[in-house]
Amino acid sequence: MEKNPKKTKLKSSRRPGEYKRKSAPEPAEEHKNPIVRFLARTGYTVWLIVLGIGIVIAFVVSVALL
Repeated sequence: MEKNPKKTKLKSSRRPGEYKRKSAPEPAEEHKNPIVRFLARTGYTVWLIVLGIGIVIAFVVSVALL
């Protein structure tokens, strides 16, 4: 077997110490599209209502089983 005298290094496009920064996605409630904003707000509201109803049902069932 022959040894390769030249070692090849993979070169990075970034300089040492330089990191790519990804911008954070904007929240759906602040989106430019009014349809997306509407769906985000109503979806969040519906989720809270369903969560509240579930908590009440769980509480009633747990009290009834005592």
